[in-house]
Amino acid sequence: MKKLILWLLQSFFYLVPVIVSVIGAYFIVRFIPFYPGVFVVLWIIIVAYLYVRYSKWV
Repeated sequence: MKKLILWLLQSFFYLVPVIVSVIGAYFIVRFIPFYPGVFVVLWIIIVAYLYVRYSKWV
């Protein structure tokens, strides 16, 4: 079972930034009533930067 979980994590690792971006965007829109679009774009840029910076594939 542990090998299966590790394989799934390695296989779908590229989806992590997308999932984090969507979840973060949801919470930003939900809890910040003013200028949510600007904060969502900033959040996506931050997540993309961190993914590129700390990704072992790049």
